[in-house]
Amino acid sequence: SSQFPPPRSSGPRAMVDKGSALETFDWIKITSADGHEFFLDKHVAFECEALKAAYETKRQMGHQGRIELKYEDITGRIMQKVIEYLYYKYKWTDTRQPMPEFPIDDDICLDLLLTANFLGC
Repeated sequence: SSQFPPPRSSGPRAMVDKGSALETFDWIKITSADGHEFFLDKHVAFECEALKAAYETKRQMGHQGRIELKYEDITGRIMQKVIEYLYYKYKWTDTRQPMPEFPIDDDICLDLLLTANFLGC
């Protein structure tokens, strides 16, 4: 089961009850070259240096509300795998459990490697 996109009713900011504390999540919209739209938590996106830098640049330029990042050279299939990896990395960073292997299909290995290098993930 995929961890994205967020429920449509959540809007750009979703409130989630975590025990006794409420946490606010900011979502970033990413659009691929073939028009696929992805929504991911800002903290997860910041696991990738290029996404973080692009987000911060748009904020510095005065963009308000949800930030949308467009990548004209990355297909939806590759971007989906990048985002899956970012959620995987976010989940397993700082855990004491052994990190399971991240699954990658053979037919996307080269494109994914080039994209990950480009994005700094």
